[in-house]
Order: sequence, then C-alpha cells, then structure tokens
Amino acid sequence: MSSTSPAAVPVAVQLSGSLLPCGICGVAVEGPHLQRDVAELTISAVDDPRLGVRELHPPRSLAVTRCAACRGRLDRARAAVDAFGAFAARLGSRSLIVERLEAVLAVEGVTSSAVRLESPRDLSTALEHLNVAGAAALWSTRFSPVQASGARLGVANAAPFAHVDAEVRQAARDGLAALLRSRLLRTGPVAVPLEPPADSARRGCLLCGVATSTIWEALTTTRRSVGGTVSPGWMEPIEGDVCGRCGDVLAEVGSVGQTAMKRSLLGHLGVAHTFATDAVEMTIRGFGALPGGTPANRSPWAHLDLAAIRRDLREIAGVR
Repeated sequence: MSSTSPAAVPVAVQLSGSLLPCGICGVAVEGPHLQRDVAELTISAVDDPRLGVRELHPPRSLAVTRCAACRGRLDRARAAVDAFGAFAARLGSRSLIVERLEAVLAVEGVTSSAVRLESPRDLSTALEHLNVAGAAALWSTRFSPVQASGARLGVANAAPFAHVDAEVRQAARDGLAALLRSRLLRTGPVAVPLEPPADSARRGCLLCGVATSTIWEALTTTRRSVGGTVSPGWMEPIEGDVCGRCGDVLAEVGSVGQTAMKRSLLGHLGVAHTFATDAVEMTIRGFGALPGGTPANRSPWAHLDLAAIRRDLREIAGVR
C-alpha cells in the first residue's frame, strides 16, 4: 500500500504581469485594477539585519492595490464614518478615521472574528483596542516608510495576512479580548437598582425614562440640561444612568440637552432627522427633570404626549 505526502502549501506568490499585492492583506490581485484602489508606497529606508536601518537614495516605490475582501472592509469603514458623522468628526478628519477603521477591520482577517461598527460606541472602542494591532498587520506597513528585514519585493501572500507574525496575531487577539470585556461590562442583563437613593432619576434612563435596558451608562448632569423648569436646585448636579439607545445618541451629539433628547425621541418614533424635523420646535422634558417618585417608563419617552408630538411632526414637517 502506497501513500503520498500532501503537497506543501506555498507561502508566497511571485508577482508578474498585471499582478499587484493587496496593500492590506498582501494577496496577489490580478488586473485590471481600480484606480481608486492603487497606491504608490514610498520606501525610504531598509532594515538590514547586519547593517541596521539605512536610508535609500533615491527612495524606492511599490505599487499596491486592494483585493475584493479588503475593498469590502474599506466600504464598511466609510459607511460607519458616514453613519455617525458628527461623532467621527470629533475624532479627526474623515480620511484619517476611515484609514484607522480600515486598519481596525484588518483584525477580522487576522483573527477570523467579526468587528462590530454599529454605533458611535462601537467606533470608539474598536479604535481604542484594535487600531494599533490592525495597523501592524497591514502588508503595506512592512514596506513603508521602512522595508522590514523579512519583507521581499516582487512577491505576495498565497493566503490573506500570511505575513503576520505570532506577536502581532497575539496583539490582535488581546485587543479583541479587551474589546469584548469592555462591551460585557455594559451589557446585561443589568438591572436598574430596585431601591435607588433619594434621587428618583436613578429609577430609569435620565433622558427617555425607560425602566429596562441591556446597556446602562452612568451620567452626571443637571435638571436644566434634561429640560427642567426654573426652580431651586435646577442647576445642581444629578447622578443617574442612561440606556444604551440614549447613550449612543449622547456619544454622537456630544452633550446633554435638547438636541440629544430630540434626536433620541425621533429615533424612538422612527422618524429620520432632517431639515424638516428641525423646523418642529420642541421643548422636551427628560425623565431626570420629573418630580421625585415618578415611576420609570415601560417604554421610551412614555411620560410625554407622543400622540401630540406625532401630530406636530405630521402637520409641520410632513412626517407620515
């Protein structure tokens, strides 16, 4: 009985003809290439194991592109920045945040684990925990600005991210673990205390008043900020919690006030924020501004006259 040994899996592909390496995962991509995907990397120095880092005069260049999978990740990064534009703008320019999120999503290819970008909080925690490892995993990082000692020109990966070493892979796994821990600290089921301190605002979300949520986030604000009327103590700080939905709105808007509450309320009503809805004047009273002892809401914003608000939106903004 005879046996055969399995063929060795190639670790690199020689580049020829129209083949270019993907600048993200390093696989060979056959042309024609989309112009928006092609970039010229500048190699300013080489890390020589014997001589150390030496500058190149003149510098070399390396053309890279994107494979279909990495182009899809780039599209996801752009969509996330566009979806949460106000929040992303506080982090930096659009091109910078897209570039960083593209590196974050490279962690998916390294670890085979999905990275969620469904809320401003997702963007913030992903950038915090995954950006460094993701950037280190990029194929282009091995060449620009310094060509790493083990990086060879004229070849590409036979499999996505095959060039990533054990240290960077472990950093990516550690980042994902930290990301999941930070998420689990906020997820539930987490119950609002049944017997809160004297400040009854703790019984529900300080904005919408809902009694239950799978995510809670502590918030210190004032009754004035959540729509309270002029009264003794309305500028004194109050401490409580906001639900996950209102927490996401606050992260996007950046402050507690009428803008954030209106955005949360419209979201609950299923109404998109538009110039037309901006024309509908609202003075919203958040749950944290209600008198002590007010029971928490079974559903968001139930302490308001939602039927009247829907009518105003229909008559003034044409919302159906």
